[in-house]
Amino acid sequence: TLSYQYSNLAHGGPGLMTTADTMLSSSPMYHRHWIRDGRRPGRFVDVGYAYDSSFPLVRERARTSRQRLTEAGARFVLCYFDETVEHHKYGLIDAEAQRDDIFALLALLRDDPSVALVTKTQYLRNSPSRVAGLAADIAAAKRTGRCLEFLHGVHRNTVLPAEAALVADITIGHAVGGTASLEAALAGVRSIVLNPYGKLDGNSSLYAQADIVYPSMGAALEAIREYRAGVPSRRGLGDWAPILQHFDPYRDGRAGYRIREILEVEGAWLGGPNAHGHCLAR
Repeated sequence: TLSYQYSNLAHGGPGLMTTADTMLSSSPMYHRHWIRDGRRPGRFVDVGYAYDSSFPLVRERARTSRQRLTEAGARFVLCYFDETVEHHKYGLIDAEAQRDDIFALLALLRDDPSVALVTKTQYLRNSPSRVAGLAADIAAAKRTGRCLEFLHGVHRNTVLPAEAALVADITIGHAVGGTASLEAALAGVRSIVLNPYGKLDGNSSLYAQADIVYPSMGAALEAIREYRAGVPSRRGLGDWAPILQHFDPYRDGRAGYRIREILEVEGAWLGGPNAHGHCLAR
C-alpha cells in the first residue's frame, strides 16, 4: 500500500496517521507528522511537491488572464487565497473575517486603478461572489475588468492555486493550512501569509526566516505598498528563497514523474497490476 502527501502540513493528527508500506512525502521535514506512538509508514520516499508537474500546463492560461487584466489598466496584480471558512464554534476563520479581508482588497482595487485582483478559494461555496454581503461589491469590481474569480468544479474549487498565482505579482494566503501559498512560491511567485490568530506550529520557525508572515490584511497591504514604492527593506517581501528547500528539496517540476516511477517499480515487484486479479488506482 502507498499513501502520498498532498498538502503543506504543519502538524499531524490522528486522521492523518497511516501504516502504508510506503509514504510518498514532499521532503524529510514532513516525516515527523506521520510518526506517533509507534505508528508510522513502513518507509518514506521523498518526491517533492506532488503537483509541481502541472505548473507548465497552466502557464498559458495564466498569461491569457494576465493579459485581460493588463488591457483593463492593471499594472500590479494581487491574488487572494482563502482558508476554509468554518461555521461552527471550533472554526478558526469565520465568514466575517473572510468578508473583512476581501472588503480591504476591494477597497484597494477601487482606489487604485493600477491594481487588479484574482481570487481562488478552496471551496466553491466560499468564493467571494457567493458569500453573503459580497456579491454586489464583487460584481462592481468585475465591471472594471480588473477582478477575476477562478472557479471550477462542483464542491471543491479544482483550479490549481498555481494558475491563479501565475497571473499575479504577489499572493496573499493564510498561515493555517498554507498549501496554496506554498504552491505559489514553488511556481516562482511572491507569496505572503496572514496570521491574525497568532498560531504557532511546526512551520512557524521557518516562516520567520523570510519576509512572508503578517498579522493582518491591513499590515500585508501596507507592506505591499512599500514594496511597490521601492522601500529597500521590502525587497524580499514574499520571497521564500531562504526556506523553500525545506518544503521541497527538488523544485524541478518532476514530482509527478517520480511518483509514477515508484508506482511502476512497486507494481513490478508485486508481479504487475493483474498478478492478483485486481488493481486499485487513484
